Amino acid sequence: HSSPMGVRNLINDLPDEVIDLLRELDKRTFLWIELGLQTSRDDTAERINRCYPTAVFDQTMGRLRAAGLRTVVHLLFGLPGETEADMLASVDHVAAYHPFGIKLHQLYVLEGTGLARSPADSYALLEKDAYIRLVVDALERLPRDITAPEKHGGIEPRVVLDRLVLTLPGGQPQVLRRVRDMALPTGVRSL
Repeated sequence: HSSPMGVRNLINDLPDEVIDLLRELDKRTFLWIELGLQTSRDDTAERINRCYPTAVFDQTMGRLRAAGLRTVVHLLFGLPGETEADMLASVDHVAAYHPFGIKLHQLYVLEGTGLARSPADSYALLEKDAYIRLVVDALERLPRDITAPEKHGGIEPRVVLDRLVLTLPGGQPQVLRRVRDMALPTGVRSL
C-alpha cells in the first residue's frame, strides 16, 4: 500500500463508475471517502445551503458501505436553530451507518458569508466548554471502532479527555480509556 488517501464530499453525484474507480484505488492505498453531512436536519441543511437532503446522504452512505469503502463523515456543531439534542441526533444518525470515522467541527463565522451578514442576535456560537461537552457526549455515543481522526474545533484531544474526567462523577477512569481509544486511529499510541 502507498500513502493513505482521502477523497472529499462526493454526495449528490456518485455514478457507479466512480464507485468502481474508488474500489480500485482502495486496493492500492488506504482510502477513505469524506462526506460533509453537517447535520441530519433537512430544515437546517436548507438554511445553510447544503444543497441536498439527508436522504441523498443516506443513499450515498449505503452505496459506499455496500462497496466496502471507508467513509469519514463531517458534522458541524452550533448551526443556527439547532439544539444540543439536534446535534446529538445527527451523531446518532451517522453512527447508525458505522462509518470509519467522524469529524466534529465547531461552527465559526467567516467574514463575507451570509451568516456574517445576519443580525448578531440571530445565532449564538457555542462556548468552548459547551463544545467540549458536546464532543465528549458525541464520542460516548459512537461505537468503539469509529475513529475521530483529528482535533475537534482546534481543541486538543487532551483537553477533551481531561474535561471528561472532571465532569464524570467519581472520575471513572474506564470511561476515559474508552473515549481515548475511540479518539485515536488504529496504531496510534494513547496520550
